[in-house]
Amino acid sequence: MKHQLVHWALLIALLLAFQEAVVRAVFPLPEVTNFNRVNYAAFAREGASSFLAKRQLAMNAAFLWKSEPDHASFVSHLNLYGFRDRQWKVAPSRGTERVMFVGDSLTEGFMAADDETIARGYEMAAGKSSEAMNCGIGGNGIPEYVALIHDAVPLFRPRRLIVVLYANDLPLTDAVPPRKTLPLRSSSAWEPRLLQILGRAARHEPVPRRWHSPPVLFVPVVPDPLNPWSNPPPEFARVDPALAEAMRKGAFNPFVVDVLNKAATALREPVELSETLRQLQSFAHGHGSELRLVYLPFSTQVSDRYVPFQQKYATQHEVRSLRGPEFQIHQESLRRSCAKLSLPFLDLTPLLRRAEENGEHLYWDFDEHLRGATYTRVGATISRWVKTGAEPDRLE
Repeated sequence: MKHQLVHWALLIALLLAFQEAVVRAVFPLPEVTNFNRVNYAAFAREGASSFLAKRQLAMNAAFLWKSEPDHASFVSHLNLYGFRDRQWKVAPSRGTERVMFVGDSLTEGFMAADDETIARGYEMAAGKSSEAMNCGIGGNGIPEYVALIHDAVPLFRPRRLIVVLYANDLPLTDAVPPRKTLPLRSSSAWEPRLLQILGRAARHEPVPRRWHSPPVLFVPVVPDPLNPWSNPPPEFARVDPALAEAMRKGAFNPFVVDVLNKAATALREPVELSETLRQLQSFAHGHGSELRLVYLPFSTQVSDRYVPFQQKYATQHEVRSLRGPEFQIHQESLRRSCAKLSLPFLDLTPLLRRAEENGEHLYWDFDEHLRGATYTRVGATISRWVKTGAEPDRLE
């Protein structure tokens, strides 16, 4: 009788262990349950239909970005923390140097495949000794970067923090408020996963699966009030009709109307980021991380080739070029601020210009983003800059 009880106990224990293994395999959870991209999403709101504005935690989610005039669309697959990357461990891998990239949609890698991002290009160039994290979030700006950095750097402890500023991040229109680090909640290693999953379902929290969920369109579709074409001003009538229709249905970025004219104005406005950079540098250093800054220009700052495409969704056609020195003052201001702080700074404008002048097309025609191969080349160029300590003279 005693032996039978032992056998039954062992059988039940094995069944429970098997069940736990299966449930954990099917329903993975992140090590930290309240760190997620949605915490830093600039447009998040309840009841949103587009991925851009979803308030729910993004865990093994996916979204679709389209550019119908470029005849291209790409699905972005996200990890359990909602970032376009492989699954992350909180502790850095032994023997590797962890590098964290923070930025907007160009850091995230819009209009490219999952393995064609700046982070992946950096990692491939740096070799097995490097572990690059893609913390880009489309639609974000400097205030959101600062908030993300204050939570992500203490959590993941990167050796290097590389902030990629895209041209539309400047001038800084919102104040950067002081922020306390998020008190993080860890998932229990001992609580049965089935109980954790049932608890999440009861609280109406997302229950991630091992596989990615079906992709959701990133941009809102008319009549969503977040789409400017839901209530367009009269001047929108000057936009090319085919592009206007694509914007209404989410097949082309609806937020780029007049981006050429807006850029011509914004690029000439003075900027001063010294204090923000000083605070970021001090924060990163306090957590054992070296801060570096990279500037990524508009396509129209690089080549006049892209101006006619952007004029098709402009309401006025007065801008002919953004290559003049009066449109490059932001890079020079950043360079001066970084020099005062001894903060490494890389302006990619001359490198991208040189490649374009040699006949390469690094950006998409209508969409503002880089092409996939360009992202990885930018990542490789940054890797060489970090490795050699010298400013590169060409794009890898």
